[in-house]
Amino acid sequence: MTDEDHDPDSSDAMLRNMLGYAWLALTFSLALHVIDEADHDFVAVYRPIVALAHNYTPFLPVPDFPFAGWLVGLALIVFALLSLSPLAFCGGRWIRGASYVLAALMAINALEHCLGTLHSNRPEPGTWSALLLMVAAAWLFVAARRTTPGHHFPLSP
Repeated sequence: MTDEDHDPDSSDAMLRNMLGYAWLALTFSLALHVIDEADHDFVAVYRPIVALAHNYTPFLPVPDFPFAGWLVGLALIVFALLSLSPLAFCGGRWIRGASYVLAALMAINALEHCLGTLHSNRPEPGTWSALLLMVAAAWLFVAARRTTPGHHFPLSP
């Protein structure tokens, strides 16, 4: 073993890199998920759900997007996440907090697609990429947890 193996700065850099790579993996998984949804006409499934939500809970602010608006909005979100990736490699406190929120939102999104598929007994748009999105969300959560001071999981078993 070398002195570098025990260097705390080296392990901190490795943890920050893991957070950055996990952030990128989630961003690219989300991009693939958006492509999957667009390819399988997600908006055609989403709009009737919004109409039902507006009928039964008019106070609930559920947006109703046309396809182009939906696609452009999600593309902008993907590009924003991609532009934040250098900050994920730095591993600051706020990016860790954002990582937890992003991982939770994407895990919920993926779970909704899977549950929708089980409920309708047919693949919903976005289901094929939902598993990848779930795995990337889990990785981002673990990476954020490992980079939080005082909450380190061991790097290896």
